[in-house]
Amino acid sequence: MTRRLLPLLVLLLVLSALPATAGPGTHTLTVTKGGSGRGSVVSDVPGIECGATCSAEFDEGTSVTLTATANDDSTFTGWTGDCSGGGTCSVTMNNAHGVRAVFARSYRPDAWIKLCGLSTGCTINPLPHPWLGNNVYNHTGRRQKIGVRMEDGEGVRFWILLQNDGAKADTLVVQGCQGTRQFVVNKVLLGKQKRPHAGTTDVTRKFKNGTLSFDLPPRTQDKRPVFTLNIIAPTTAEGVTYRCPITIHSEHDPGLTDTVVTKMTTY
Repeated sequence: MTRRLLPLLVLLLVLSALPATAGPGTHTLTVTKGGSGRGSVVSDVPGIECGATCSAEFDEGTSVTLTATANDDSTFTGWTGDCSGGGTCSVTMNNAHGVRAVFARSYRPDAWIKLCGLSTGCTINPLPHPWLGNNVYNHTGRRQKIGVRMEDGEGVRFWILLQNDGAKADTLVVQGCQGTRQFVVNKVLLGKQKRPHAGTTDVTRKFKNGTLSFDLPPRTQDKRPVFTLNIIAPTTAEGVTYRCPITIHSEHDPGLTDTVVTKMTTY
């Protein structure tokens, strides 16, 4: 009996010494998100819910399709990394993959307002600062104030610049101050000008009435509407203070609004 069991025991010992047979390989799929907007990415094969889970292991050869969904205030603009385009992203897990989903804010208006100078005019310089009223979309500049002292009979000029960084077209509405007999909004001129010398009656009227608007296509960093505003205090306005609020808002997302208040005091 012992002789019969001996070969079997030897066989078992040999088999136990052999390395275990490897199972199917796995590879990692990693998803990242970028851009100014918000959204989520999910896979058709359970594993990725990004959101919370943005990396997962998948078996060798598994075909995985990722779908990106933007939040209500955002737009999905496309993939980078191991996928491209604006549709779904499909990868075969023969090796590790990394993809990036890019989301942009649908409406993202900027309104840049700069105190340009007194009646001697001013040199219009490009961005950046000092500016007020920027980043309307996240309300970082709400109710900012500009203060300026001016002699009676002197004028104050502002340079106002608008742009749309959003993924969708937008209409930006500028609501200007009305002016008084002591402080007259006498010129509003579109375009970059050192010393505005003539404003169109129509544009000036629209600014005073709060109906001056600009239709902007998506991402207009290189197509910024620019206009200058000229406010003059008559010689009879000594010792008078006038507050001129300038409000910019997005017509397509009225919650995106900003107001810069200018306080002008004659002496």
